[in-house]
Amino acid sequence: MRESVLIAARSFFCVLLVLVWSQLAQADQPLVLTDETQIKLGNAFIEQGEYYRAITEFKRLLILFPDSPWADHAALAVGICYFKGGEYDNAIKSFESFRATFPDSPLLPKSAYFEGLSLWKAFRYDSAENRFALVAEEGPQSEYGSLALVTLSLVSFDQGRLQEAAEYLRAFLKEHGTHTYSERVRSALTLIDQYASLPHKSPALAATLSAILPGAGYVYVGHQGDGLMAFLVNLLFAAGSAAGFQAENMALGVIVGGVGVPFYLGNVWGSANAAKKRNKDAQEQLRARIVQELDFIY
Repeated sequence: MRESVLIAARSFFCVLLVLVWSQLAQADQPLVLTDETQIKLGNAFIEQGEYYRAITEFKRLLILFPDSPWADHAALAVGICYFKGGEYDNAIKSFESFRATFPDSPLLPKSAYFEGLSLWKAFRYDSAENRFALVAEEGPQSEYGSLALVTLSLVSFDQGRLQEAAEYLRAFLKEHGTHTYSERVRSALTLIDQYASLPHKSPALAATLSAILPGAGYVYVGHQGDGLMAFLVNLLFAAGSAAGFQAENMALGVIVGGVGVPFYLGNVWGSANAAKKRNKDAQEQLRARIVQELDFIY
């Protein structure tokens, strides 16, 4: 079935190609490759998510038409396609080349902004902040100047600088209070304040509680089921060991107690890890909500 569909598709494509070619031949109009054709073709591939095919078309324009008025658009598009395709190192190189090749292009703020995004995604935070800071200096009159403030907030947030992250969002609202996304920025700012005041479960306290009473640390973290299981398992081992000693069967008491020790230590270690995981999960969930509010920066 699948092979027949493929054969039919190929046949249709061949017929279509013949028809198009015959129409061109009849009209006596040769197919001419132009820079405008190339830029449109590249943009069409971008709309379809075919980033690497788009890169090929944009690079072809730069090779065939180096003096084209579309050259800076094509060069910038190459970097953006690499960024959208997840190849951040290639994107960074493309944007660096763009700055050197087109120092007077009006597209420089956009290039610098996407270069900052690429550096951020590549975990080169300091370099990313420098690029965004330069873009932000463009001020309220620049679309990317406003977006750079938001992205600076997220870069700061990723590095745990919550107060600085909030300050960038406040700066955005001060300079761009009527911006289309101002309400979303306000919402993200509220979430950052919530992030800073998230309830924290102490791993040390969880471990101490479970050391005193097995399972108590899990209950403190909010894992009542795990706490009950840890309590019952350790209780059984303790009871079995005690029974062996009471029966003056020292070997049995030692063996049961020895087998139970790893479960007791695991209960202590597991409680501390449960506290860490709870804190991390709460932070990641809130972070996801913050990023969702600010996803327009891409």
